[in-house]
Amino acid sequence: MPAKTFIGEFTKDHPEALAVELESLRSASGDFDYEFLSDSAVIFRGSPESISESAFMRNYSEVIWSGLNLNDATQLNLPGGKFYIRATAAGKDSVSVEKELGAILGGQGKVSFSSPDFVIRAYWFDRWYIGIQAGVGHRKDMEKRTAPMRPFFSPVSMHPFLARLMVNLSHTKRGELILDPFCGTGGILIEAAVMGRHVIGADASLSMVSGARMNLRYYGVDPGRVVHSSIEKLEIGGKVDAIATDLPYGRSSPMFHVTGNFLADTVAKFSDLLRDGGYSVVVSNTRELEHAARSNFQVTNVIALRVHKSLTRFVHVFKKLNPDQH
Repeated sequence: MPAKTFIGEFTKDHPEALAVELESLRSASGDFDYEFLSDSAVIFRGSPESISESAFMRNYSEVIWSGLNLNDATQLNLPGGKFYIRATAAGKDSVSVEKELGAILGGQGKVSFSSPDFVIRAYWFDRWYIGIQAGVGHRKDMEKRTAPMRPFFSPVSMHPFLARLMVNLSHTKRGELILDPFCGTGGILIEAAVMGRHVIGADASLSMVSGARMNLRYYGVDPGRVVHSSIEKLEIGGKVDAIATDLPYGRSSPMFHVTGNFLADTVAKFSDLLRDGGYSVVVSNTRELEHAARSNFQVTNVIALRVHKSLTRFVHVFKKLNPDQH
């Protein structure tokens, strides 16, 4: 049976990060192939399970027809029930396309915006694609896990969007183990656990450890593997599949006074804790980390995410070298 074909719509805010994220998801899961139709639309074949976890996903639709002439779509076998149409067609008036397609599909008396049974999405790129919406992304759910929604709050807590992106960049699958050795209030741990990963967290601040445990419990995640430990003393009794963390920075951080070899020592510790071939995804406000990692890791990507005019965060993706690669 041939693989199903879908079109996914994504947000347009960080196209470079989206491209890296989708390649990581494809590499880790192997359950879909894809190509970009635009900087925010992707056609893919296979299972939507992994790609729908994208931090940028808005919605995805199963393609039921494709052609050069919209009038050729008259013979589509639609499900029963009411629907409405949404069109994305560069260089064309979307409202006019929606009306035209509604007439072609015999939408008279079947269109409902308030209680549709399904949604039809039409796209024009190099040709027409018509699909039935099969699912949506996790943007609304992520908003329920932002810092103000948690019982333990810190104004510098990471947004679930960035936490999800980091988990997706870690090349992990459900059931694998992610470590955050600077877990703070637990944002990365929460998002990783929601996405089906096992998690271990640590922080040098006892108040942060207590708060992270509280937050994990609130979202139904076992807080038992969140420990009070500095990075240099951290022991976990084995190796993890990936590390995803936000390095402490700024004067609000208890690690601000740590200078000198801090980055090099931290990256070396990451290497000790991580399995061969595993990935570290690290957010920092400096690209100095990239140079510190080169003795233990292959630097696969460094993505700049502008937070506001005076702050850019860098998402570093490192792959641990096997012993014979050093």
